[in-house]
Amino acid sequence: MTDLLYPLKQLKVGERAVIAKLHQANDYTHRKLKTLGLTLGKTITLEQGFPRYIIRLGQNRIPLSAELLAVVSVRITNRPS
Repeated sequence: MTDLLYPLKQLKVGERAVIAKLHQANDYTHRKLKTLGLTLGKTITLEQGFPRYIIRLGQNRIPLSAELLAVVSVRITNRPS
């Protein structure tokens, strides 16, 4: 695992990462992230990057808006072979 932080939108399909930072955003955006379970320390996997970002969190597949993508930074834990 690397200590470098990357914007969530830079993940490649199949990469797994840990949510490491939530950047400043309005209250609605932070509530939405929390409601979806996207909180610090959670492990996610990018399943689709186009036409819409879809991540896996546990057993859930979650489509993300550009607004949500913009406030999440991650630490990549593994890259697909």
